[in-house]
Amino acid sequence: MWNGEWNPQLGKLPEIREIDAYLQDITFGRRLFGCDPDSVQDCFAEVTRRYKAIIASLLSRQGQEWQVQDLRERLAQLEKENSRLREWARWHEQTGAALRAENERLRQEISALCGHYN
Repeated sequence: MWNGEWNPQLGKLPEIREIDAYLQDITFGRRLFGCDPDSVQDCFAEVTRRYKAIIASLLSRQGQEWQVQDLRERLAQLEKENSRLREWARWHEQTGAALRAENERLRQEISALCGHYN
């Protein structure tokens, strides 16, 4: 289970398989009438330590996945903004070219008028 849902990918983690092997191979020390409580406690402490390491690793990976997703979203936003800026630059260049052409036409017209009156 991960985040309240069954996750078959967890069974593929080598750390999980190591814990399974550890538990299958465990033998408890015995005292006169049963198990040695210290060896049982040591077993639980070891299993707990291993699971905590797995959880810390998964949380770290989950945090990295969140960071990667966040970066992807920000990159997508930047690409949209870049596209808008390229469109604006094209419009600006076209408008500037049209204005320069109109300016040149007006200069020629003024020159013609000035030449006509001189």
